[in-house]
Amino acid sequence: MGNFYAQKTNDEILDLVKFFKANIGEAALVGDAWNKREISADKKRQNEVGVTSYKNCNLVEVPEWLPIKRAFEGWSNEAIKDSWDVNLVIHNMWTTIYPEKSFVPEHTHAGYLLSGVYYAKAHEGCGDILFHDPAWVAKSMLLGGGSTFPIKGTREQRSPKTGDLIIFPSWLPHSTQPNETNEDRIIVSFNFVFGN
Repeated sequence: MGNFYAQKTNDEILDLVKFFKANIGEAALVGDAWNKREISADKKRQNEVGVTSYKNCNLVEVPEWLPIKRAFEGWSNEAIKDSWDVNLVIHNMWTTIYPEKSFVPEHTHAGYLLSGVYYAKAHEGCGDILFHDPAWVAKSMLLGGGSTFPIKGTREQRSPKTGDLIIFPSWLPHSTQPNETNEDRIIVSFNFVFGN
Protein backbone atom coordinates (compact mmCIF):
# COMPACT_ATOMS: atom_id res chain seq x y z
CA MET A 1 0.00 0.00 0.00
CA GLY A 2 1.23 3.45 -0.78
CA ASN A 3 -0.10 6.94 -1.21
CA PHE A 4 0.17 8.30 -4.75
CA TYR A 5 -2.04 11.35 -4.39
CA ALA A 6 -1.58 13.83 -7.23
CA GLN A 7 -4.06 16.74 -7.18
CA LYS A 8 -4.38 17.05 -10.97
CA THR A 9 -4.88 13.32 -11.54
CA ASN A 10 -7.28 13.02 -8.62
CA ASP A 11 -9.33 15.98 -9.88
CA GLU A 12 -9.50 14.36 -13.35
CA ILE A 13 -10.72 11.10 -11.79
CA LEU A 14 -13.41 12.87 -9.75
CA ASP A 15 -14.58 14.76 -12.87
CA LEU A 16 -14.81 11.50 -14.84
CA VAL A 17 -16.69 9.81 -11.98
CA LYS A 18 -19.09 12.77 -11.79
CA PHE A 19 -19.76 12.38 -15.54
CA PHE A 20 -20.24 8.62 -15.10
CA LYS A 21 -22.69 9.12 -12.24
CA ALA A 22 -24.74 11.68 -14.18
CA ASN A 23 -24.88 9.63 -17.39
CA ILE A 24 -24.72 6.00 -16.30
CA GLY A 25 -28.26 4.87 -17.06
CA GLU A 26 -28.73 1.27 -15.95
CA ALA A 27 -25.91 0.01 -13.73
CA ALA A 28 -24.98 -2.56 -11.10
CA LEU A 29 -25.61 -1.56 -7.51
CA VAL A 30 -23.49 -2.21 -4.42
CA GLY A 31 -24.34 -2.50 -0.73
CA ASP A 32 -27.14 -4.96 0.04
CA ALA A 33 -28.04 -5.02 -3.66
CA TRP A 34 -24.68 -6.59 -4.58
CA ASN A 35 -25.55 -10.13 -3.53
CA LYS A 36 -28.88 -9.89 -5.35
CA ARG A 37 -27.03 -8.80 -8.53
CA GLU A 38 -29.39 -5.84 -8.68
CA ILE A 39 -29.17 -3.54 -11.69
CA SER A 40 -31.10 -0.29 -11.84
CA ALA A 41 -31.41 2.90 -13.86
CA ASP A 42 -33.24 4.58 -10.97
CA LYS A 43 -30.98 7.47 -9.87
CA LYS A 44 -32.60 7.57 -6.43
CA ARG A 45 -31.78 3.88 -5.89
CA GLN A 46 -28.22 4.35 -7.22
CA ASN A 47 -27.66 7.28 -4.86
CA GLU A 48 -29.13 5.33 -1.95
CA VAL A 49 -27.09 2.09 -2.15
CA GLY A 50 -24.16 2.96 -4.42
CA VAL A 51 -23.29 2.18 -8.00
CA THR A 52 -20.44 0.68 -9.99
CA SER A 53 -19.43 0.87 -13.65
CA TYR A 54 -18.16 -2.73 -13.50
CA LYS A 55 -20.97 -4.24 -15.59
CA ASN A 56 -21.39 -1.25 -17.92
CA CYS A 57 -18.02 -0.90 -19.50
CA ASN A 58 -14.32 -1.51 -19.16
CA LEU A 59 -12.92 1.97 -18.47
CA VAL A 60 -9.69 0.89 -20.18
CA GLU A 61 -11.65 1.19 -23.45
CA VAL A 62 -12.89 4.73 -22.70
CA PRO A 63 -10.43 7.27 -24.21
CA GLU A 64 -10.99 9.83 -21.43
CA TRP A 65 -9.78 7.26 -18.87
CA LEU A 66 -6.54 6.40 -20.74
CA PRO A 67 -4.36 8.96 -18.86
CA ILE A 68 -5.73 7.62 -15.57
CA LYS A 69 -4.95 4.03 -16.61
CA ARG A 70 -1.39 5.04 -17.48
CA ALA A 71 -0.95 6.84 -14.15
CA PHE A 72 -2.18 3.78 -12.23
CA GLU A 73 0.15 1.50 -14.21
CA GLY A 74 3.10 3.78 -13.49
CA TRP A 75 2.31 4.04 -9.78
CA SER A 76 1.67 0.29 -9.50
CA ASN A 77 4.90 -0.66 -11.22
CA GLU A 78 6.76 1.79 -8.99
CA ALA A 79 5.15 0.27 -5.89
CA ILE A 80 6.21 -3.31 -6.73
CA LYS A 81 9.59 -2.68 -8.39
CA ASP A 82 11.65 -3.89 -5.42
CA SER A 83 9.63 -7.10 -5.07
CA TRP A 84 8.61 -8.18 -8.57
CA ASP A 85 10.38 -8.09 -11.92
CA VAL A 86 7.24 -7.73 -14.03
CA ASN A 87 5.43 -5.01 -15.95
CA LEU A 88 1.87 -4.58 -14.72
CA VAL A 89 -0.68 -3.64 -17.38
CA ILE A 90 -4.29 -2.91 -16.46
CA HIS A 91 -6.64 -5.26 -18.30
CA ASN A 92 -9.94 -3.97 -16.94
CA MET A 93 -10.91 -1.03 -14.74
CA TRP A 94 -14.10 0.31 -13.14
CA THR A 95 -15.24 2.91 -10.65
CA THR A 96 -17.54 2.51 -7.67
CA ILE A 97 -19.33 5.15 -5.60
CA TYR A 98 -20.27 4.26 -2.03
CA PRO A 99 -22.72 6.64 -0.34
CA GLU A 100 -23.49 6.59 3.37
CA LYS A 101 -24.01 3.02 4.71
CA SER A 102 -22.87 1.46 1.42
CA PHE A 103 -20.31 -1.34 1.29
CA VAL A 104 -19.28 -4.28 -0.84
CA PRO A 105 -19.62 -7.86 0.43
CA GLU A 106 -16.76 -10.36 0.35
CA HIS A 107 -15.58 -11.26 -3.15
CA THR A 108 -12.51 -12.08 -5.24
CA HIS A 109 -11.38 -11.05 -8.72
CA ALA A 110 -11.59 -14.38 -10.54
CA GLY A 111 -9.38 -14.95 -13.57
CA TYR A 112 -6.55 -12.64 -12.47
CA LEU A 113 -3.45 -12.90 -10.31
CA LEU A 114 -3.07 -9.30 -9.16
CA SER A 115 -5.57 -6.49 -8.62
CA GLY A 116 -5.57 -2.96 -7.29
CA VAL A 117 -7.77 -0.24 -5.87
CA TYR A 118 -7.17 3.50 -5.85
CA TYR A 119 -9.05 5.75 -3.42
CA ALA A 120 -10.03 8.93 -5.26
CA LYS A 121 -12.13 10.10 -2.31
CA ALA A 122 -11.73 8.56 1.12
CA HIS A 123 -11.90 10.00 4.59
CA GLU A 124 -12.03 8.77 8.16
CA GLY A 125 -15.02 6.51 8.68
CA CYS A 126 -15.67 5.94 4.96
CA GLY A 127 -15.35 2.17 5.33
CA ASP A 128 -12.20 0.13 5.82
CA ILE A 129 -11.16 -2.57 3.37
CA LEU A 130 -10.87 -6.03 4.90
CA PHE A 131 -8.75 -8.84 3.46
CA HIS A 132 -9.79 -12.32 4.58
CA ASP A 133 -7.52 -15.38 4.73
CA PRO A 134 -9.29 -17.88 2.43
CA ALA A 135 -7.84 -20.88 4.28
CA TRP A 136 -8.38 -19.78 7.86
CA VAL A 137 -10.60 -22.71 8.76
CA ALA A 138 -8.10 -25.31 7.55
CA LYS A 139 -5.16 -23.48 9.11
CA SER A 140 -6.88 -23.09 12.46
CA MET A 141 -7.61 -26.82 12.46
CA LEU A 142 -4.02 -27.71 11.57
CA LEU A 143 -2.16 -24.96 13.42
CA GLY A 144 -4.41 -24.64 16.43
CA GLY A 145 -5.15 -20.97 15.75
CA GLY A 146 -1.55 -19.94 14.97
CA SER A 147 -0.42 -17.36 12.45
CA THR A 148 -1.92 -17.56 8.99
CA PHE A 149 -0.60 -16.47 5.60
CA PRO A 150 -0.53 -13.87 4.09
CA ILE A 151 -1.65 -12.08 7.23
CA LYS A 152 -1.51 -12.57 10.98
CA GLY A 153 -4.84 -13.80 12.18
CA THR A 154 -7.72 -14.30 9.77
CA ARG A 155 -8.14 -10.80 8.35
CA GLU A 156 -6.22 -7.62 7.65
CA GLN A 157 -7.99 -4.29 7.93
CA ARG A 158 -6.86 -1.08 6.22
CA SER A 159 -8.26 2.42 6.70
CA PRO A 160 -7.94 4.15 3.33
CA LYS A 161 -7.37 7.80 2.67
CA THR A 162 -7.51 9.79 -0.55
CA GLY A 163 -4.61 8.86 -2.82
CA ASP A 164 -4.03 5.39 -1.37
CA LEU A 165 -3.25 2.63 -3.84
CA ILE A 166 -3.52 -0.96 -2.63
CA ILE A 167 -2.27 -3.87 -4.74
CA PHE A 168 -3.31 -7.35 -3.66
CA PRO A 169 -3.59 -10.93 -4.93
CA SER A 170 -6.80 -11.26 -6.92
CA TRP A 171 -7.62 -14.55 -5.18
CA LEU A 172 -7.60 -12.90 -1.75
CA PRO A 173 -11.18 -12.50 -0.50
CA HIS A 174 -11.95 -8.93 0.48
CA SER A 175 -14.86 -6.72 1.47
CA THR A 176 -15.46 -3.23 2.78
CA GLN A 177 -17.15 -1.98 5.88
CA PRO A 178 -20.10 0.40 5.49
CA ASN A 179 -19.39 4.06 4.83
CA GLU A 180 -20.28 5.71 8.13
CA THR A 181 -20.08 9.27 6.82
CA ASN A 182 -22.43 11.40 4.73
CA GLU A 183 -19.80 11.81 1.98
CA ASP A 184 -19.29 9.35 -0.88
CA ARG A 185 -16.29 7.05 -0.90
CA ILE A 186 -15.05 6.87 -4.51
CA ILE A 187 -12.69 4.21 -5.77
CA VAL A 188 -11.26 2.99 -9.04
CA SER A 189 -10.50 -0.74 -9.15
CA PHE A 190 -8.51 -2.69 -11.71
CA ASN A 191 -7.10 -6.08 -12.60
CA PHE A 192 -3.63 -6.56 -14.05
CA VAL A 193 -2.05 -8.75 -16.65
CA PHE A 194 1.71 -9.07 -16.95
CA GLY A 195 3.10 -7.21 -19.98
CA ASN A 196 6.49 -6.93 -21.66
